[in-house]
Order: sequence, then C-alpha cells, then structure tokens
Amino acid sequence: MLSNEMIEKLNEQITHEFYSSYLYRQMAAWFAEQNLTVLQEYFTTHAAEEEMHATKLIDYVLKAGGHVKLGAIAAPSDTFSSPLDVMTKTLEHERGVTRKIHELMAQAEKDRDYSTRSYLQWYIDEQVEEEATFGELLALTRMAGDHLLLLEERIEKRAAKRGVATE
Repeated sequence: MLSNEMIEKLNEQITHEFYSSYLYRQMAAWFAEQNLTVLQEYFTTHAAEEEMHATKLIDYVLKAGGHVKLGAIAAPSDTFSSPLDVMTKTLEHERGVTRKIHELMAQAEKDRDYSTRSYLQWYIDEQVEEEATFGELLALTRMAGDHLLLLEERIEKRAAKRGVATE
C-alpha cells in the first residue's frame, strides 16, 4: 500500500511529466516558427512520450490503491534565443526530472515500498537514456553552429536509426 507521502510525491511527478510534455510542445512550436521541421517533429514526438510517462504513473497510482490528484500545469517559457538555447534548457530540464525520480525512489526506500521501488526503476533507466540523448543533441547543436539544416539532417538520420518518428 502506498504511503500518503508517496501518493503526494507520485501526484507531483504526474503533474511534472505533463509539464514536460507541455514544455516540449512549446519548444516544438518554437522550432516550427523557425522553419526547423525536423526539430519540431522530434520535440512533438518527445512531448507525446512525456505524456505517456504521466499516464503510466496515473495507472500505477490507481492500481496501487492511491488517489490521483492532478495539479496545475504552469505555462512554460515561449522565448528561446536559438536551437542551442532550447537544447541547453532541455538537458537542464531532464536533469531536474532525474532528481525528482531519485527523490521518489528515496521515498519508496524509506517506506520499504518494494513494489513502487521496482516500478520506479523503469523511470530511472529512462532518465539515463533521456540525459544521454539530449546531451548528444546539445553536442550536435554546438558542433553545427549556424548550419542548422545540417543539424536537422543529422537528427533525422539519428532518429531514423533509432526508429523515432520525425514526420
């Protein structure tokens, strides 16, 4: 059974995952305004993935007998100075998500809640992948400099290789 503290923290994480989706949709819109359609599609796809993370958490809380309480989603910034700015903010955001997932794991360990601990391991593994992916995209963006079409081509090839939709 989930502790009240764990239910509260899981609900906060659900809201944060929805915020992540919202943030990535805002970033996708910014890329669209810059006519960078590959990056737009990449971030749109990633936004949907973040929404799926929230939905999985909702399902878990319900299956574990908890109460789901969705929080307000803050409006993300809609101002970015460059693709490099977006990628930098994305990696910073994912590092913040990792910290939040680790806090959830610490609560599960404190509660001796082995089911939630086992469940959260997927999110920890996912965050390793997220940070690696966006670290790589940040490095590619730095290397591309002003050659944004080359960046898009590289990201499209990378996405195709990994089976990620960009269209």
